Formats: sequence, C-alpha cells, structure tokens
Amino acid sequence: MEGFVSWVGRSSQHISMDLYQEVEGRRVNFLSARFVTVSQDPITGRATPNMPLITTDPEQEEIVRRGRGISLLHFV
Repeated sequence: MEGFVSWVGRSSQHISMDLYQEVEGRRVNFLSARFVTVSQDPITGRATPNMPLITTDPEQEEIVRRGRGISLLHFV
C-alpha cells in the first residue's frame, strides 16, 4: 500500500492511495483511491487555510503537477 498527498489547495487537499498485490512475481496495482478533504475550523465550521505542500525532488513535483490537474477538473 502506498499513499501520499498529491495536491494542497487553500483549504482542501487530495490524498492518493494505491493498493498492490504480488501476482506471479510481479507487483500489480489492483486498487487506486483518491480522497478530497477540507480543513475546517472546529469552532466556526468554516474552511481554514492549509500549510503549503513543499516538494523536494522531481518525482514529488510530478505527483503535485498531476494532482493539480485533477483538482482543476472539479471546477469544470
């Protein structure tokens, strides 16, 4: 199982999860899930700002680039 934050907006974030199984000696992805969560102030119930997502290598930058593309689809 792998999971990571794939995008962070002002108050929402996307989390990606992949579940793998070994089949005939190969690692096969057989389940992918994407979650969208929103940060809320516990007192007011209003959206609250997130900390920015900081990438440290090209692989992380690619994950965030793809996550941003998916997030834009929610507004179309």
